[in-house]
Amino acid sequence: YFLFVLWYNTDLWIKTFKGNKMSFKIISSNQNKINEYKRFGLSNLEILTGKDIREVAGTSEEVIIYKSLEAGEDIIVEDAILIIDCVEIVDIKYQLQNLDNFIGKHAVFKVTLGLQSNGFIKTFTSELHGNIQNIKKPEDNFGFDYCFIPKNKTKSLYELDKLGLKDFYSPRKKAIVKLILDKFDNEYIVNDIKPWTGNYQI
Repeated sequence: YFLFVLWYNTDLWIKTFKGNKMSFKIISSNQNKINEYKRFGLSNLEILTGKDIREVAGTSEEVIIYKSLEAGEDIIVEDAILIIDCVEIVDIKYQLQNLDNFIGKHAVFKVTLGLQSNGFIKTFTSELHGNIQNIKKPEDNFGFDYCFIPKNKTKSLYELDKLGLKDFYSPRKKAIVKLILDKFDNEYIVNDIKPWTGNYQI
């Protein structure tokens, strides 16, 4: 029942977004992410492809802040990570070959969106709890979908996607809804953000 209400309300929020004059752009060079955003039905969301933004070697919050700075005004950026046993793996896209090391462990699929506008950067975060299981990786898999089992479920995100059910659980969709409603988690003054002096992810 709760899941149905959440899905129904989410669709209402998206319809509201489609019916108003808000217009956003989001940067992603990942075709799988692009497909998901298109599937959400956000007609006012323009997807900018082919541009990669450097990611700092810091916390997930630092990653999204500096991606927002580089992207510029009114462009949404995304960072998706795994948290394993309370430890952030911010460079998960470079660690996918090591997922076998996390089998049986509690995991959190965390998506954070950043938007710079009018001198501020706002961040919007959503999380999905679950665990990592030893499952053979399909050829058409996206990221860690094949081995991430949402809490209290028996199917992986990959399997749920094949059944047309992944969006019920998607932290990506929940994060974009928070952005639409301006339900930000943190807000930063752009002029107060110091230049990044640390390393960048590979």
